[in-house]
Amino acid sequence: MCLMVISASVAGQIVSADVGAGIAQIDRLTADPDAKLQIIQLMAVDLGTHRNHLIFLKKQGQDLVRPGS
Repeated sequence: MCLMVISASVAGQIVSADVGAGIAQIDRLTADPDAKLQIIQLMAVDLGTHRNHLIFLKKQGQDLVRPGS
């Protein structure tokens, strides 16, 4: 599930309702600053990568959608 959410998010693709619900759930969980790094760590372990790589991909994706970039 995490892999689908991240890959769709990074690619900027339109996602199905089920995946969209998963994204919304992750967004609600990560709204709590105390839980955010723990959730990212669990996602990274599930994907077999380091949490900093996931943070980098998120920031890179935000840079791509900024106006003027």
